[in-house]
Amino acid sequence: MTPEPMLALLVETLPEGPEWLYEIKWDGYRAIAAKNGAVVELTSRNQKPLPFSEVMAAVSELKCKSAVIDGEVVALDAQGQISFNLLQNHRSKERTLRFMAFDLLELNGVNLTTIPLEKRRHRLEKLVKNGGMISFSRELPADPAGLMQQAEVMKLEGIIAKRRGSVYEPGERSGRWVKWKAGEKGIFVVGGYTPAGEMIIGKQEKEGLRYVSKLKAGFVPRTRRALMAKLTPLKTPHCPFFNLPETGKGRWGEAMTAAKMEECTWVEPKVRVRVAFVEWTSEKHLRHSKFLGTL
Repeated sequence: MTPEPMLALLVETLPEGPEWLYEIKWDGYRAIAAKNGAVVELTSRNQKPLPFSEVMAAVSELKCKSAVIDGEVVALDAQGQISFNLLQNHRSKERTLRFMAFDLLELNGVNLTTIPLEKRRHRLEKLVKNGGMISFSRELPADPAGLMQQAEVMKLEGIIAKRRGSVYEPGERSGRWVKWKAGEKGIFVVGGYTPAGEMIIGKQEKEGLRYVSKLKAGFVPRTRRALMAKLTPLKTPHCPFFNLPETGKGRWGEAMTAAKMEECTWVEPKVRVRVAFVEWTSEKHLRHSKFLGTL
């Protein structure tokens, strides 16, 4: 069985100092690629097989007997931009896959997890050089403020900071790796909430209020209580979203079906909230939405 990937701790701002190494936070599927002779496995963060045969073929061609590589499978659109939506669409002819390799855990039977990060990455860079669709995730200039600003402009998912000299800790979130997330921000309207405490939010369009997301991340007890105090007097038996109910399960099971709507409490759409999110999906939903505050 391949090892669990090391995890990064979410931070509000990137740490500074020469002890940190910075990389792009790639927007794709985290993957551990393991080669053992002619046998190649590609597994997810949860150690489930991933269906990217093109990546597995590229790993099989690496000039080594065995290797275990930590990285991210991403998809590029026709303009060379990373697209998570394209990655989800396995049958799309418009996408080009890349495996962005950023750590080497084993090479030719030698366990490398206990040697310093820089030495692992140096061996990895030599291994994947000219590796076709396998690319080395390069270190970025050590300017945290500039990196965060550039990530916002370029619409990257974020930046990863890793402590130099650190060992690889499978399955751990020790803080030796930290992640800062960029993304878009916008103003949305609350139209209801669920028994689980998720806010149901929408975007005002000419047809009316369009449902776009269930909002759960970013709240603390105090902010949730304050928001609920504003919503409680606005309860209504009528759903304010013109595009509900949705049909089907949605790609991640997030569709707001008629059955799910029966559990919701609706409110008049008068309370606006600021929300951060990664991107709009093809279903016109927000991906990875996070509450920032009320207006």
